[in-house]
Amino acid sequence: MGISRRAMLALTSAGAIPRSLGCHWQQQAGLRRTDTLWKALGKAAVLHEAGQPSPLPLVLLTTDRPDPRSAGDRALAIMCGPDKPIRAVVEMSPGAIARLRQITSLD
Repeated sequence: MGISRRAMLALTSAGAIPRSLGCHWQQQAGLRRTDTLWKALGKAAVLHEAGQPSPLPLVLLTTDRPDPRSAGDRALAIMCGPDKPIRAVVEMSPGAIARLRQITSLD
């Protein structure tokens, strides 16, 4: 299931930068792939620093998150949250639209 164009536009109009990661046909998808995860973390750090003093929030949309308690999961936790490079990570699932609405209403 993908995120609709309408949801992406809602994120953008609310001042968030949506970034879609992963696809459904790979064996390891989304942020579970270490190369995809580290590319996303690097880009998020650069965007965050370039946007100082008031960066736009970055929201990552993904098909899969890193395994719990893995090095990737810990690295993602360090980079996520208010005033961090990544505002939120949203898995593309039936509840994703509600989560995206919640994130955009926080600002």
